[in-house]
Amino acid sequence: MHEDHKHARAHVSAMIQALERKDKTTLSEHMQAYGLLLSEHIRKEDDILYPWMDRMLSTTQVGKLYERFNDVREKVSYSPSEYEQFIQNLETTFKQ
Repeated sequence: MHEDHKHARAHVSAMIQALERKDKTTLSEHMQAYGLLLSEHIRKEDDILYPWMDRMLSTTQVGKLYERFNDVREKVSYSPSEYEQFIQNLETTFKQ
């Protein structure tokens, strides 16, 4: 699953570069690949990781992980308005 994160970052980087070049084909390819990767990654979490955590970790351990995830999320997350602005910028950039 760690590899999924490396591949995801590579797709995002390629999407940013494609946006800068206004390369619709490359952007589309990486967006589709990224979407597939996320779907598969989420399936792995739901079917493998979370059930394993439920079996192997105590409630206290899960709580500590949850707290750490939230700490990181607060440091790196974007607000919904930032996502909306990003999509609006895409629409403006690639409007035909």
